[in-house]
Amino acid sequence: LSWLRVSLLDALLLPAPPTLSRFDRECSRLAGPVGAEDGVLLDGDPPVVLMGELDALSHEFTTADVHGASASTIPPGRIWALEMTAQPRLTPLEVPLPAGATTMHLHGLGLHGDVLFAVNHAFGSGGERIERWRVSRPTAKDGADAGTAGHPVALSALPPVTAALFRDVPGEPGERATLTSKLNAAINDIAPVSPTEWYMTQFVDEPASHEGAAAGLLPDRVPPPPDGPLAAAARALSR
Repeated sequence: LSWLRVSLLDALLLPAPPTLSRFDRECSRLAGPVGAEDGVLLDGDPPVVLMGELDALSHEFTTADVHGASASTIPPGRIWALEMTAQPRLTPLEVPLPAGATTMHLHGLGLHGDVLFAVNHAFGSGGERIERWRVSRPTAKDGADAGTAGHPVALSALPPVTAALFRDVPGEPGERATLTSKLNAAINDIAPVSPTEWYMTQFVDEPASHEGAAAGLLPDRVPPPPDGPLAAAARALSR
């Protein structure tokens, strides 16, 4: 009963929630990315939000047998720029890819200075990768069509990361392996701390098939190390 009295009192004293018409006046619907997984804010005038697009479909759960297309063959995603102005503008950017990758299925994004990082699940068209680009804004002396085609920013490709030194136990020598063999379709997000260093998160236990997560595990996967007692207990409790 005391809870009911407080709730009624709150309802009488709190201001009414904003109406839908207020949001209609303050928000604009923009046609843009499908399945935007992440975004980063590029400071400047105007500020620009860069967004990474996974693809036009839910690629992780798409199989050739059931859907007629697999994760490795569906349309790629893009990088979009949202200009934060009085009249917001959302445009896809021209994104150069380095040798070895022919598609983009982007997950987490990270920005350090003028270097943009992106997790790319390229599957059969490049494997698991960390892409990097140098971000620049056009200036007056560049002219309106100086490689940006009217886009608010331009991207120039930097060397990607496709392999790393994996240490299961801190202090041990570890093993150099490709991101594909260890983490195919498994890297979730990235947090750069310099133009060449970052932290990243993993959201599935083992690498997925080149055809997508729904197609099973990578045939030549590198098995993960066995759980320690604490990790095993936590995993058992979560089931």
